[in-house]
Amino acid sequence: EVISPNREKIKLSISPNIDTYGDLIRAFAEQGKVDVAQKYFQKMIKAGIPPTVRMYNMMLNAAYCSHNLTEASNVFESLIDDPNVEPNKMTKRLLHKLKEIAQQRPESAQTKETERKS
Repeated sequence: EVISPNREKIKLSISPNIDTYGDLIRAFAEQGKVDVAQKYFQKMIKAGIPPTVRMYNMMLNAAYCSHNLTEASNVFESLIDDPNVEPNKMTKRLLHKLKEIAQQRPESAQTKETERKS
């Protein structure tokens, strides 16, 4: 509800659409909160709003911002399994950035694995 300038209550009915979900996903992606972005991505799909390549790219960006390579892999798998969406130049840029993160990790991941075995 909103109060108008003449003090009348006005009931607003706002239905989420691709843009409102996109704004939420982008905001959480930029903060690196991939889990919250994923929650809204799934809500969007459950609401019957099909994801676009832009939405998948936002989710890849969320994974990038949080350095979550597992989530990035899951998002990319979903993207390539979606017959209605084609990766674009932005997708390729994000994948390249994620690859850079992955290349920085093997050393630390290998060290942690060695420590667990000891």
